[in-house]
Amino acid sequence: MTIALHLVFRPPHATPAPWWTILHCEFLLQQALFWLTVGGACALRNLIEHQEIERRAAQTALEKLQLEHSLREAELETMRMRLNPHFLFNCLQNISTLARRDPDTASRMLARLGDLLRSAIGKGTEAESTLAAEIELTRAYAAIEQMRFQDQLSVLFDIELGLEQSMLPTFLLQPLVENAIKHGLRDERRKGVICIRAIRQQNQLMLIVSDNGAGFPQEKLADLEMGIGLGSVSGRLTRMYPERHSLSMQRSQEGYTEVRVVIPLRWQEDLAQEALHELIPAADSR
Repeated sequence: MTIALHLVFRPPHATPAPWWTILHCEFLLQQALFWLTVGGACALRNLIEHQEIERRAAQTALEKLQLEHSLREAELETMRMRLNPHFLFNCLQNISTLARRDPDTASRMLARLGDLLRSAIGKGTEAESTLAAEIELTRAYAAIEQMRFQDQLSVLFDIELGLEQSMLPTFLLQPLVENAIKHGLRDERRKGVICIRAIRQQNQLMLIVSDNGAGFPQEKLADLEMGIGLGSVSGRLTRMYPERHSLSMQRSQEGYTEVRVVIPLRWQEDLAQEALHELIPAADSR
């Protein structure tokens, strides 16, 4: 009986205390640190991937820019190669015409042509040169034409001070002067006058080549069938200054024909800065 009562009414066994315990707030803190670490790792990985995508996009943009630049240089060089033989052919044709009636003048023209070609070829493949260099080359060409016309041609230069070092496309003025002599002074018995002007208009450079000849019957350049000279000038301006230039032909107040070229006013240091920006096209976007 005693044993039975002991079995029924004995005290329960003591539950052993756990060897590891954690507070509720500490558990939440550990969970927060874990997920914060996971989230930070994912964000870091996404950042690295995004930077890699940007690097590849910048590399692709740079390669595209270099390809477009090479293509533009090739197009410009093609135009120059097309223009130079045209100019040379006209000069040689004039020398050939004078060779029989005036050998001395033809000989001087040939010597002057050699000097002019050395100056033109010495520019290499540079797309732009200074206004001073272009004026020097144009003076050499004008000297050849003045020998052909003898005392019947005058070429005047009116260059605004401070513009001598401004940049413009290489071999730009000569085709305009040649066009004025060939078309503007045709069938004229009076003395021909060619005037070359350079004017600053705020941030633009205006070049004006005028003649006192009869000019074209049309007043708009769009109505004219441009030859190799003006066609090359128009094409080069379009490729070098897209939507930032103008080429027009009009009548002056005196009734003379004027060809006007307006391009952005730039200097040598501007070209260096543009070249630097082309090397890092994606720097500003970042």
